[in-house]
Amino acid sequence: MNCKGFTIIELLFAIAILFILTVFALPAFSNFLDRSKIQTEAMQLMATIKTAREKSISSGDVLVLCGKKKDECGKKWSEGYLLFTDKNNDRQFTEDIDTLLFSHNYNDDNIHVKWRSFRASKPIHFLPSGITWHNNGTFILCLDKDPKLAKALFVAKTGRIEMSRDTNYDEYDEDRDGDKLKCT
Repeated sequence: MNCKGFTIIELLFAIAILFILTVFALPAFSNFLDRSKIQTEAMQLMATIKTAREKSISSGDVLVLCGKKKDECGKKWSEGYLLFTDKNNDRQFTEDIDTLLFSHNYNDDNIHVKWRSFRASKPIHFLPSGITWHNNGTFILCLDKDPKLAKALFVAKTGRIEMSRDTNYDEYDEDRDGDKLKCT
């Protein structure tokens, strides 16, 4: 009788190889997912800033981008952010007066965002000319406070924005001075 199939030894050998490949691939895949999360959030914030600039120019309105605390402007950016027209120029979202254009919550509670600007004012104001009201500064986005997963967005007074890069290929993005980004 001539039976075709695999022996138990061959099956165990194949399972062992599959297990070894999984052990090595899983950490790399996890790192890929973490980098993807922070990259996605940085791209979303970048798109929101570009939209705010363009909309302020096209509508002639002052737009405000601020950190979110529930559904109001807050000083911290780690809960999310709001974009709205500031009709009464009070730098706060007033539901009856202002128009909410965008509200964003981060998809991961471990994402930490800091905004450091030239001006002590935390919200970013986009004037009808498209420039910010002296709000040039830097967003730093971190996941689990791991500097290898940090991204920065550099906002110029002109309202233009640029994302950090790893220019020396050491797995860390650099700030404008060439130093590694820090998650503090």
